[in-house]
Amino acid sequence: MTTALQSTQQWEADTLNLFASRDKHEKAFANMIESYNGLVQKLTDLVDRNKHLENSAQVSREHQDRLARQVNVLQDQGSPVNQKRNAELEAQISSLKEERAELYKTQGTNAQRLLDLNDILRVKDETLALNKAEIRRLTEANHILAHKNQDFVEIVSEKNATILVIQDELTTLQLEVGKLDERQRELEKENSQLLQRWLKKMNEEADRMNAENVFLENGSLFATGSNDKKIKIWDIKTGAIKTTLTGCLQAVMSVSFNASDELLLAASNDNSARLWHVGTGRPKHTLTGHIAKVLSARFNPDSSKVVSGSHDRTIKVWDLQKGYCIRTMFTFASVNDVCLLDFDGSTIASGHFDNNLRFWDARSGNCVKEVQGIHLGQITSVCPSPEGTQILTTSRDNTLRIVDVRTYETLSVLHADGYKTGTNWSKACFSPDGQYVVAGSYDGSLYYWNTRDGTFEKAIKGEQMSAIVGVSWVGSSVVSAEKDKTVVIWGTTARRATIYEK
Repeated sequence: MTTALQSTQQWEADTLNLFASRDKHEKAFANMIESYNGLVQKLTDLVDRNKHLENSAQVSREHQDRLARQVNVLQDQGSPVNQKRNAELEAQISSLKEERAELYKTQGTNAQRLLDLNDILRVKDETLALNKAEIRRLTEANHILAHKNQDFVEIVSEKNATILVIQDELTTLQLEVGKLDERQRELEKENSQLLQRWLKKMNEEADRMNAENVFLENGSLFATGSNDKKIKIWDIKTGAIKTTLTGCLQAVMSVSFNASDELLLAASNDNSARLWHVGTGRPKHTLTGHIAKVLSARFNPDSSKVVSGSHDRTIKVWDLQKGYCIRTMFTFASVNDVCLLDFDGSTIASGHFDNNLRFWDARSGNCVKEVQGIHLGQITSVCPSPEGTQILTTSRDNTLRIVDVRTYETLSVLHADGYKTGTNWSKACFSPDGQYVVAGSYDGSLYYWNTRDGTFEKAIKGEQMSAIVGVSWVGSSVVSAEKDKTVVIWGTTARRATIYEK
């Protein structure tokens, strides 16, 4: 009980101390201001009293003068009564003189007090001025500290954003580790059946080669992908569908053949990239590891690796011999398209949501060059020239640019009246000889530019009105995929082929 009472008393004492400290801080100048106001009031009272005393002295002087005149009159008359009256008046005069002397003395005292109070008031005014100056100084210091605090808050916000990026990277790495562990378990399981699997693989390869020799005999195929999750392979001469590949769980964002047209690679919104044998239509690899939709994927020249770019702000390099990711590059911006620039696939170019073009060393994973401000809108596609010395970029700012990959300088800016980039994933390309560039517009028209001087050549308008999302130059024909689910083969005449049923 005693301990509880002491604790309560201690708590009350601490609380009172806190209140006293608060009052001392918040009312630091209250006592001084109150004292100052009291002195001003006293000064006012003394001034009023002094005026009152002066008025009284004036009245006394006037009364004394009257009495003196009466005494003179009485002296002139000389009567005993008058003499008596005169004596009384003289006594009154003496009394009034003494009172007047006392009033003068009091007035002098009040004047001295007034001077003293004026001195005190002057000191208080000086002190108040100093206090106001100190308040201004402290206020300015507070403003400076507030700005510094805001700067620190912004720095903390930037650090938090960096932490979020690192956390995303950690999540990606953890997913990769999980996939690697799962792959390791699968390989250990498959290792026990290696001979049977190898024989089966050889038989499948023989079947694939036999079918492929028939299927690719004319070498004139192209592929399309759509949001129906399917990839269709077409004959460019007849416009007929040769085969349909399935396996993607969401929309297909890009498709590409390898150099020999034996394999087809597709990037999908299901966060993965997939490979199929073109001849057999059978899936070969499913490349998983991205944590957001994959917008682009490309083979390296010898088809031993695949490079993919994703909305998760990473570029991944996949080893097709091993079937898993061997390098991840963090880009800090969503990757809309990727391409390879040299024969060994060691240099990667990527176009991004932040309007920038970046170049990467696939062996080290380092960004060797970031070309900033190349466009005013996000880059929707990147395409290398046939000789690999230039790269074509397409952007939502309705322009295309040709960039020298050796100097990173813009060689040409391609634009035309009426041309508008139709989607965030619209693709453009070079002609096979590198002399021209073709791109599709939002209204279904094809636009051609000359790469030698960057001049606009012509625009071709077909019957279709839907935005063109991708073009490919195959021989003397241009194939365009449109947003209304159709493919158009442009040559001497345009032939329309339906991608899938509406």
